[in-house]
Amino acid sequence: MAFTNAALDFVFGPCAFAQVWYEFVNRLRTYYDGTKDLPGMSEVTQPNLSHCLLHQKMEMLQCCITAKRRRHELYDNTKDFGTDEFFDAQSEQSGDDSSEGESKKGVSTFSSSQSSFKSGKSQANLEPSGRLHPFGEMRLLKHKDTLLYVPITQDRSPMTEDMVDEYARYLSSLDDGDARVQAQLDV
Repeated sequence: MAFTNAALDFVFGPCAFAQVWYEFVNRLRTYYDGTKDLPGMSEVTQPNLSHCLLHQKMEMLQCCITAKRRRHELYDNTKDFGTDEFFDAQSEQSGDDSSEGESKKGVSTFSSSQSSFKSGKSQANLEPSGRLHPFGEMRLLKHKDTLLYVPITQDRSPMTEDMVDEYARYLSSLDDGDARVQAQLDV
């Protein structure tokens, strides 16, 4: 990075490195917005702390791209609009003798389609999501027949070397032992 800065500064002037950096950041933004893997980093699950800080930040960006892709895939899998039923509203014609009969027919059609819509829901759609497994034999307070489940929680976010150092300084700055333990549990 320093050699690039020196070479660009020597050949093209002081603004050249800023332009190269701007294009580099735009390219990274394009990868993130398109949820495409960064070249050579498709298998990164956590930043490698033995690499330089710039490489760790790029690995962190790859972790964010992977998480964004998983979130989009989860959303795409859960939204299923193909089985939904949609009904057009019945229009009333004013001034006709048959308008009263048609409007009554429209009301009965609406009520029958509404009841068929309610009864058409399958039990698969009613299955709760976001739970991992039952929490022993514990039950809900007001519903004694329903088991309490452990929720699915977010994974711990990866940290780069500078983030680890900042967190260590934060923990060492805490004087109260209880506050330090609580801060360690929050991560």
